[in-house]
Amino acid sequence: MGLSRKRSLLLAILALLAVAFACTRNKGQVVELELISAAGKDDLSRVRALLDAKADVNAKDSNGETALIVAAREGHVDVVRTLLDVKADANAKDNNGETALIVAAGGDAVQTELDDEADVNARHSKVVRALLDAKADVNAKDSNGETALMMAAREGHVDMVRTLLDAEADMNARDSNGKTALMVASANGHADVVQVIKSAGGERSGPHH
Repeated sequence: MGLSRKRSLLLAILALLAVAFACTRNKGQVVELELISAAGKDDLSRVRALLDAKADVNAKDSNGETALIVAAREGHVDVVRTLLDVKADANAKDNNGETALIVAAGGDAVQTELDDEADVNARHSKVVRALLDAKADVNAKDSNGETALMMAAREGHVDMVRTLLDAEADMNARDSNGKTALMVASANGHADVVQVIKSAGGERSGPHH
C-alpha cells in the first residue's frame, strides 16, 4: 500500500472516530437535559432511570441550572433527596449565581389548583432542610448579593427563616443594595419574620454607604 493511500486511510479513520465521538457527546447532552427536565416535572422514576444510565447529575442547561436547582425551585423533595444521594453538588450556581438553597428559599414553585400555599411552603421547607443536611452553603450569595435568608424573608416564610437561622445564616449580610434580611422582610410587610430575625439579634440599621 502506498504512502499516500495509507495517509488517506488514516485520515478516513480519524474522521469516523471524530463523528462517533461527536455523536456520543451529543447523546450524553440529550440525556443530561432529559434529567434536568424530569427533575423539574417531579418524575422520580425517570430521574432514577437516567441516573442508572450514568447521566451526569451535575450537568447544566443553557441557564446554568442543574437538575438539583430545578427540583429545588419546584419543591420536589423526593427528587432533591435522590439527587443528593448520588452526590449532586449542593452548591452549584446557575447563570444568576443562584444555588439550589437560594431558589428553594424563594419558593418559586408554580402553585396548581391541587396545591394550597401551605403545601407549597411545606415542600420547600423540606427541600431547604435536605440541602442544609447535605452541607449547602447557607450564606451563599447570588449575583445580586442575595442569600437564602433574604429570599425566605421576602416571601414571608417564617418557618424557613427559623430553619436558616438555626443553620447559622448571617442575618446581617447585605445584598448589593445594602439591604439585610430584616429590612427585606419589613419592606414586604412580614411582621412575623421581622420579629423572628430581631429576636435572633438582627440589625435594623439602614443601608451602608
